[in-house]
Amino acid sequence: MQISVKRIVAPTDFVLSPEMAATMVRADPTDPKAAAYLQWLIQNATDWCETASRRQFCTATWRQKLMAFPPYAPDDPNRPRYFEGLWPYAFSRSAWGNERFILLAKPPLQATGISVQYVDPNGVTQTLDPSRYDVDADCQPGRISEAYGFVWPATREQFGAVTITFNSGYGAAADVPGRIAQAVAFLVAHWWANREAAVVGFISSEVELTLTRALTSFTRRLVE
Repeated sequence: MQISVKRIVAPTDFVLSPEMAATMVRADPTDPKAAAYLQWLIQNATDWCETASRRQFCTATWRQKLMAFPPYAPDDPNRPRYFEGLWPYAFSRSAWGNERFILLAKPPLQATGISVQYVDPNGVTQTLDPSRYDVDADCQPGRISEAYGFVWPATREQFGAVTITFNSGYGAAADVPGRIAQAVAFLVAHWWANREAAVVGFISSEVELTLTRALTSFTRRLVE
């Protein structure tokens, strides 16, 4: 595996509150068992929708590891073998045809709190000065590239030679787009109403189609 992505700090907020969910499904908000079950449904529905949309809804911290920085053009004969078959959120071609951008998983990217570390050819872990790379948090997925006048440093050929730590998400629950919140609420209501007929974590094709349509605009890759 040439790239790995892992959430290292979970969000402290959820798109849907248990109180709102209780009102939506007409449950007694003072019933502790109902509240606990709704919280569990909210977590599962959020995970499902985040996976389907390949996004992070409320702020969380992620760590993405690469085998190297991307200094090679696609047709460069010196291109290392580990650049082949990379997961889509890895490198993107620039206007000059070189794979200079590193795309970061789980958009939307937050512009602050980014750290780039790498293992140099001597095996020493270094932290790249932020002045040496540019951050584009406006595009989705977010990306970083070497700053003007700089090139990516050399790394040791090993797994996880480059580690990028970053924050993703729209912010607090109130900042998440309404259509995303609606998709999560829809799935919570579906599982609440179909406890005997459905297994939490799995959904019917009809429900999946409804959710897919609701999340369509959030699943498109805007960087090619």
